[in-house]
Amino acid sequence: MDAQGRTRSLIAQHIARLMADHGLEPGPARRRAIDEIGEGRRMPSGCVPDAQEVDEALREHLALFDPDHAARVRHMRLVALEMMARLAPTTVLATGAVWKGIATASAPVHLQCFAEEPKQVHFRLLDMGLDPEVLGLRHFRTGVEVEGLGVHWQGEAILISIYDLEDLRGALVAPAGGTPERGDMAALRARLAQQL
Repeated sequence: MDAQGRTRSLIAQHIARLMADHGLEPGPARRRAIDEIGEGRRMPSGCVPDAQEVDEALREHLALFDPDHAARVRHMRLVALEMMARLAPTTVLATGAVWKGIATASAPVHLQCFAEEPKQVHFRLLDMGLDPEVLGLRHFRTGVEVEGLGVHWQGEAILISIYDLEDLRGALVAPAGGTPERGDMAALRARLAQQL
């Protein structure tokens, strides 16, 4: 591994520690790690790890230092599947930590709803006896703010991003050379079965 590769690996490991041990979100963890390792100097772009490298470093960190990780991911996936079923017939996809199977202790279950009428999701949560908090979340494709709802249910924090139906087009397509970033109930059940 060359010097840039070693620096990239070191930064990815530092980001993973900040996320797992200090509960930082990926963006702030990345900025802090780059600042700390670069000692305030600008890092060459070849030294900065991509999201996949950070995910792999986080997966390794949790496997080594978090004995509850596998059980946490399993519980999150079971809760996600039940919530997805309760929100039907609205199309709901799992994403983030619950989908990737890389979940720190502070990671929420993140679901993405593609609804003809966004208020239906809000009303369904109210019917479940939940009091959703309205949030602003980033669109997975454009980065602009979309409506989100936050609830606590069955011991998990759940974030639900709400999208228009047309946003579903291409949502399940994997990025070039990568794996899908989200999946439906059948795909999440398959990941849960592989975990057993």
